[in-house]
Amino acid sequence: MTPRTDWSDRETTTRADHPLAQRLDSEPTIGELAKAASRDMSNLLRAEIELAKVELRDDVKAAARAGVLFAVAAVSGVFVLFMLLIAFAEGLVAAGLWRWVAYLVVAAVLMVLAGVGGLIGIRSIKKVGPPQRTIATARGTLEWARHPTQQPVTVRRDGGPTAVTVPPDQVDASLR
Repeated sequence: MTPRTDWSDRETTTRADHPLAQRLDSEPTIGELAKAASRDMSNLLRAEIELAKVELRDDVKAAARAGVLFAVAAVSGVFVLFMLLIAFAEGLVAAGLWRWVAYLVVAAVLMVLAGVGGLIGIRSIKKVGPPQRTIATARGTLEWARHPTQQPVTVRRDGGPTAVTVPPDQVDASLR
């Protein structure tokens, strides 16, 4: 059997006449689809930003209302404390102390409370230090950005559950 070389008896069709070509011409091109997707993403992003603005406005209004109510509560609490201190001093007067001694006792109690609170606050502040893990992680990230092919070293601080990844040259010998 010899291959057919004469195709003159076949009916010829142009691209426009072909059914598949007609369907393809009615469908949007990839460029048009990309343009539509980009436009839709822009519209979606704008709508999301507008929604966030509306929600934030509502949240700010609610926070302002709460702040005003907290201020009213704080001022009322100061007045209540003042009245309770006067009542405590007058109770001491009723118990038989001279008025000036009663108020002096109330002042001494307040000074002791203030001193104890101040000492506890000072001790708490002395315990606060820089965020070591955050600093180490930031250094590791910067070092990686400078040398992305360098292998980092993972360091566990005090056997804790979190690991900090830092470059080898940033690791103290005491932490290895």
